[in-house]
Amino acid sequence: MFDAIIEDPILRGLIVGVLMAMPIGAVGVMCIKRALSDGWRRALAVGLGSACVDAIFGAVAGLGLTYIATFVVDHQSIIGLLGGAIVIIIGIVTYFSPIKTEEAKPVVGAKRRDFAAGFMMSIANPATLLGAVGLFAAFGQVDPVTAPQSAAALIGAVFAGSLLWWMFLASMARMFRSRFVPERLSRLNKVEGAVICVFGVVLVVVGLGKVVPL
Repeated sequence: MFDAIIEDPILRGLIVGVLMAMPIGAVGVMCIKRALSDGWRRALAVGLGSACVDAIFGAVAGLGLTYIATFVVDHQSIIGLLGGAIVIIIGIVTYFSPIKTEEAKPVVGAKRRDFAAGFMMSIANPATLLGAVGLFAAFGQVDPVTAPQSAAALIGAVFAGSLLWWMFLASMARMFRSRFVPERLSRLNKVEGAVICVFGVVLVVVGLGKVVPL
């Protein structure tokens, strides 16, 4: 079974994509919150942004693009500081944003902003790339020069696997939506904002720790 996974780039990519997306962090909390209060499409927009980052990091790790991985690792302090600051801003805006129902007038550009938030929160975290490197160290890489079709299939499958997880998470949240009255959604809004802010602060602290060792 494991040998079949190693040989099949699509199956390998799907599994890696799901495993990269599964940890419930700030993006997961935002996806669940969007599914509960703003609709399945906005939840999927958040997941789509994160899935794009998983595909990017999957390409770096799965195709052996060590020069890009080295650049990210060497500059992870700057990435953490800038990314953390952006994530904190997203968290603050989320914390103070009012609760809206699906019956309310759709907000112009909301899905684009959700996509951007999911993308930024994912790409700001260098640990995602390190996780992808570890996964592909176990499952094996693909040489894009000698096997370009397999390389393309691998990256497409990583994206698909990650997106499948976000679709599943959003669908599960929608199933339990009826249990969340407006008061609970309001509290969840605060929790979402707080979790995102904490995630951003962690990125900033880690980045500062690499610049100024404690």
